[in-house]
Amino acid sequence: MRQKSPGHSGQNTAPSFKCANCGETVKPNWKVCPVCEAPFIAKCPQCGEDTKARWKFCPVCGMGLKKTGTAVPVPPLAVAESASEKTFAIDLGAGIKLELVWIPPGTFMMGFSPFEEDGSKKTQHEVRLTRGFWMGKYPVTQIQWYQVMGENPSEFKGRRLPVEHVSWADCQVLLKKLNTKVEKGHFRLPTEAEWEYACRAGTMTSFYTGDTDDDLDEAGWFDDNSIEQTYEVGLKRPNAWGLYDMHGNVCEWCQDWYGEYSHEPETDPTGPSSGSVRVLRGGAWKYDLSGCRSASRSACDPTARGSFIGMRVVFTDH
Repeated sequence: MRQKSPGHSGQNTAPSFKCANCGETVKPNWKVCPVCEAPFIAKCPQCGEDTKARWKFCPVCGMGLKKTGTAVPVPPLAVAESASEKTFAIDLGAGIKLELVWIPPGTFMMGFSPFEEDGSKKTQHEVRLTRGFWMGKYPVTQIQWYQVMGENPSEFKGRRLPVEHVSWADCQVLLKKLNTKVEKGHFRLPTEAEWEYACRAGTMTSFYTGDTDDDLDEAGWFDDNSIEQTYEVGLKRPNAWGLYDMHGNVCEWCQDWYGEYSHEPETDPTGPSSGSVRVLRGGAWKYDLSGCRSASRSACDPTARGSFIGMRVVFTDH
């Protein structure tokens, strides 16, 4: 059944969290509630055991937590509050949903800042996006891909793991099929500018959580914490617009051909008109810290596939 495209309203605000024990408003990176002192719980991604934020090792499987990478700071005692009009979902059938989050229009500085390691490349320039868009809350998962395409090409298998081993060309086939499920508007890959704007969500730091390796550990899976594999989407901390896994886990294809940045301000850029390789953003489980930053870029042949390459969708009604 074809579905109607969503509307949107209101201004964007960062998501807030409340302690489920006493109702106090808290920040997602806090370890305990400042009022009732209830500890926020993390899950060990190796065995799923509930652990406490201060623990260094899982008491069941012995896996190292925190800085070694695998405690997931998503506290069950903290419940995100979100405006329902800023999210919607497409029904893919069999109870499988594709959730999307509204990204408002705006202006940002794209590229590495002068204070970052690669700031000397002088890539930073002003970009204005005049129209908002809907973006996948998570990278496309394997169960979503299978529901639409009828097969799962991924190396690391799991329903809620991000799909990988998908080429840019493969993604176009999925998008074409998704577009049969809506009455108006269309699905596509994000432009490179849209991707970075959505990832930053108003921040100017290396990651939407900050600048350090500990900050990246809060937001995504990379070479220091992944144990050479992907992880279920949504386990790490989201950005202010409610997007998960923008740093690490799998690289995400963009619509653009790869090319040099403009040195002048741009409005709604879509990249070069031609090229030989397509843009990948976000970094992946095998990338180091520098490859997972908001401004980091990579590129591959449109037919390339790998266990570190996935995708995220954008939906527009214009």
